[in-house]
Amino acid sequence: MKRDYQLSISRNWKEVYPEISRKFIHELFEKYKYYMMLTKQLETDAQNIPSSFNLDELAAKSNYNDGQVQFKITEKKADIDNFLKEMDNVLRALPAMFREIIIKYYINRRRDIEIYIELGLPKSSYYYLKNCAILAFLDEYFANDLLKRL
Repeated sequence: MKRDYQLSISRNWKEVYPEISRKFIHELFEKYKYYMMLTKQLETDAQNIPSSFNLDELAAKSNYNDGQVQFKITEKKADIDNFLKEMDNVLRALPAMFREIIIKYYINRRRDIEIYIELGLPKSSYYYLKNCAILAFLDEYFANDLLKRL
């Protein structure tokens, strides 16, 4: 859902969401990066587990039940895929400049100075846009969460 974000937002995201910390935002994106990496590993793991096993063999031969392991991997992969899809939808809903700032800062872990020089922005304009980007991200994130619950 695309929103028309005004750059005349004069409020700080900390005023709008006082219960949200910078640590929460960093952890959210660290989880996103970890899940991106983990989803590739789970695909490999799922391929390495046999899809069927011989019912004639004794179950005691194996330390695990292949079907249960396959189910757990599939269930975990589904949870991860849902989270990644939700985050992608939130990022996609942001204006391009906001999305670029968020991705470079939180996902690519670039320093502020590198980003505003690369974007050709004055320092104060960059920090203003970064504040707007965080506020827009949080708005979308919580709006998406509320819509999911309806």
